[in-house]
Amino acid sequence: MMDNGSDDMHNSAGSYYYYSPEACIGASYKGKKSDIWACGVTLYYMIYKQCPFESNVIPELFKKIQNEEPTYRP
Repeated sequence: MMDNGSDDMHNSAGSYYYYSPEACIGASYKGKKSDIWACGVTLYYMIYKQCPFESNVIPELFKKIQNEEPTYRP
């Protein structure tokens, strides 16, 4: 939801696998940019049948999202 034309987000909901790097930090972030990130994760999943970053441990998953590049197979 945009409040007064601002898409600043202060909390998050949804699957951790689709979180943007900014959302993983826990500070405020831009909702539109985070949605575009989630669309990219969805596209990656549609092509490769797996998420670009995977871990069963949430802090480890967030670290991967913030610091690693996804693998792009031919």
